[in-house]
Amino acid sequence: MLNIPLFPQFKVGIIGLGRFGRLITAVLKKMPNIELVAVCELKQERLQEIAREFEITHYYADLRKMLDEHRLDAVFIATNEDSHVEPVLQALRSGSHVFVEKPLAQSLGNIDQIKKTADEVGHQVMVGHLLRFDPRLVNLKLRVDSGELGSLVSIYARRSVTPSLFEMYQRCHPWLMLALHDLDAAFWLLSDTPETIYAVKRHVWARKYADAHWALIQMRGGAVVLVESTSCVPGLALNPLDYYSEIVGTHGTAVVSEGDGSYHLYSDTIHEAPNFIYNFELPDHVIFGALRDEIEYFITCIATGSPIQRGTIEQARLAVSAALAAIQSEETEQIVHFDQPDCWQDIALLSKQETLS
Repeated sequence: MLNIPLFPQFKVGIIGLGRFGRLITAVLKKMPNIELVAVCELKQERLQEIAREFEITHYYADLRKMLDEHRLDAVFIATNEDSHVEPVLQALRSGSHVFVEKPLAQSLGNIDQIKKTADEVGHQVMVGHLLRFDPRLVNLKLRVDSGELGSLVSIYARRSVTPSLFEMYQRCHPWLMLALHDLDAAFWLLSDTPETIYAVKRHVWARKYADAHWALIQMRGGAVVLVESTSCVPGLALNPLDYYSEIVGTHGTAVVSEGDGSYHLYSDTIHEAPNFIYNFELPDHVIFGALRDEIEYFITCIATGSPIQRGTIEQARLAVSAALAAIQSEETEQIVHFDQPDCWQDIALLSKQETLS
């Protein structure tokens, strides 16, 4: 169990109480030495629902008021993807360390502003790139770094969802939503940065964003990364998320996948393959999996004064820069070179002001 000797009572708050905000709430409520002081959510019905479920006394629809009334050691931000920047900046300026779900922002300029502010106030920011806490990938990273697989030649990563689930992911561009997981994971496993990106897309249904995306990435060290993200998983699939990744080295290959699952549940009405890797909830709000490990890591770093090494601003910036480059490549049908001027870093589609909404 987590032990935080430097803070007899570590005070935290949460901004954004959607699906992930609720899971974060459940994790924090069960942590020793953690006092979940206050939560913030614009939707009044959802705010009151979560406050009742978790017996939270202080709940707000006004972020500024919450931060003014409570001195919080850390703030967790799980607002919509286009609404991260302002809450992060306000929380930092109020004197709190910050954990924020990915993407950190939708433009590199905003990420740089967050970095500048964090440095000025002397507080840490961690970005929730969950795959860095997937135990399978953590083990694989250790084996890659030890040389067990030899020199990495290529990484293929596919992350696709059902058309119905994809509706939820229309809040922002798919490269900054689903595919961002695999961009970050590939760069982490390779300990390398991109040199060029060429991406293509395909519209299958009439939606705001294309339904299928592919990117071919040449890394500076020579490895090749291919990332695929679609909304073409059949509706009757056991798991609405189809994830498959293959890592090829000169002396070994690793495969990480889910979709059919290793645990199947049958009844007269259902056939399911539950996933236990990321966030599995037991009765009484007990959460297991990578999400809890990620939150414990953040709290431990802040409480002990240790620098965050997984989910840093710099790592988040690299993933977002690759996502923006992929979008630019799709739009221009050209290869994007990372050593060229950063003309692709502020795409008109994504340059709107990001506000708390």
